[in-house]
Order: sequence, then structure tokens, then C-alpha cells
Amino acid sequence: MPAGKAASSVGGEAQNADSLVFTYNVKWTGVGAEGTLRELSVSPGTILIGGVEVAPAAALVDVDISFIPDIEVGATDPVVVTVTITLLEPNSTTYELIANKAITIPLTFAITLS
Repeated sequence: MPAGKAASSVGGEAQNADSLVFTYNVKWTGVGAEGTLRELSVSPGTILIGGVEVAPAAALVDVDISFIPDIEVGATDPVVVTVTITLLEPNSTTYELIANKAITIPLTFAITLS
């Protein structure tokens, strides 16, 4: 559902959500490099709607990624990455592009090595 529209949608707030939130617990493992500190990056890939790239997908879906970028080899606690996906209010043309279709957003996790 677009943000703020769940309550007025079929099924109301019980069956709809303004946003979806995903949490990833990221750990970096390695033998002999324990304690090495680097920077984690997380970036969304090409957004597919119904298996097809729809331009501009950024006008239809907001992807918010939040985390503290420092990651350490062998750390006990993971880096917690939170990804919030919000469907933006479509106009009648863009609604037809997304109605009843799966939205796929691949994420790339990378560690910057120096």
C-alpha cells in the first residue's frame, strides 16, 4: 500500500501495510584476520515489477537502508541492517504498471578493503 493508505484500503490495516521492514544481521568471518575493521556497504539493485524493469522504479518504490557501516572480522555482535520498502502513491498510469505484481529489489552487500 502507498504510505498512509492502509486504513482506507480493502481489508484495512489488518491486511495491508504502509511499509515493509526487513532486518539483516550481517557478520564477517575469517580466520587469522580477527579484529580487522572495514566498511560495509549495502545498495539496492535494479527494481523489477512483475519481473520487468519499470522506469523509473524510483518514482514508485522508496528503498531506505540504515545501518552503522563499521564491520569487524570475528565480532560477536552482527551489524544490523534495516531495509524499509515503501510503495509511493501511483497515478493511474503507474498504478496499471504495478497492480497485483510482485516487486523484487535485490540487495548487494560489500566490504570495502583497503
